[in-house]
Amino acid sequence: MGTIINEDGFRLMIYSNDHLPPHVHVYKSGVEAKISISQNPYLIESTRMKSIDLKKALIKVQQYYLILISTWSDIHG
Repeated sequence: MGTIINEDGFRLMIYSNDHLPPHVHVYKSGVEAKISISQNPYLIESTRMKSIDLKKALIKVQQYYLILISTWSDIHG
């Protein structure tokens, strides 16, 4: 699929060839975090993302939960 949300330097992406659990790849300043798509999102994995950016990324996933889970469902069923 690709980029779902692009805001404040954060790019939230869902890939069509991805796997469970539902998650989003969040990119900021050349680093990535993989975060669960849930009303209480949690960090699955991160590659050197700053802690302040991780906190902001978690808030963005929570903020856009309905869009992200709907998109995940459209792509993955």
